[in-house]
Amino acid sequence: MILKHKNNTWRLRPHTHTSYVPLILLLLVVGLLLGSYTAMAQVHPPPQAESVGLTGVVEGEPPTVAATIDTPKNGQRFTTSPITVSGTCPEDTLIEVYKNDIFAGSTLCSPDGTYSFDIDLLIGENELVAKVYDALNQPGPDSNKVTVFYDAVPPQPDAINSLNFGSGSQLVLNTDAVFRGSFPGQNMVMPLAIIGGTPPFAVNIQWGDAENSLISRDNNVTFNATHAYSKAGTYQINIQATDDVGRVAF
Repeated sequence: MILKHKNNTWRLRPHTHTSYVPLILLLLVVGLLLGSYTAMAQVHPPPQAESVGLTGVVEGEPPTVAATIDTPKNGQRFTTSPITVSGTCPEDTLIEVYKNDIFAGSTLCSPDGTYSFDIDLLIGENELVAKVYDALNQPGPDSNKVTVFYDAVPPQPDAINSLNFGSGSQLVLNTDAVFRGSFPGQNMVMPLAIIGGTPPFAVNIQWGDAENSLISRDNNVTFNATHAYSKAGTYQINIQATDDVGRVAF
């Protein structure tokens, strides 16, 4: 048998099953796409586990509109306590009412721009003023001042002479916890002072979340009341104290 070498003509011959030219073009396209995705991954790396986000609060202008005291009227006299204090207020503010510079109570301004809550009075003259605070605890201007009288004893124009805490003729609740906060599940501490009255005292605290605490005290020593809220929110706390002879303070 004789083998002969056949010269190569360098011509492409048709194939029955596979065409190499489209296959090569397809491989080139896939290679280009993979290269571009790799480049994009290098330019835009994924977030790292150590990344930290920062947030902040920028203070705005404090309230410029004062609350008003529409009820009670100036010069009005009362023979019972507590009384209702109401008026108008700027939206999204906290209203605090003071009697003779003693904190008497607070509430949030209603969506309709009004507020209303009960306060107890000091025997004799009470000068009432309402203060407004925004969400950052920035104060606004004071309200109009209203002077009223609590005639639990014969009328006395001088508020200082009528305050007789030593003999127990007056019962007052006081706290510096006008506006406080805590995280859910953690105890919030609220100091309370019972001034005057006749011991023992019964103090009922409504925490604003359907929970209340009844505390018995046999003296006038300032004490701490604690409560943990299960959910975040804004709560109004109501405190009432009663002494041994039936005097009531809010």
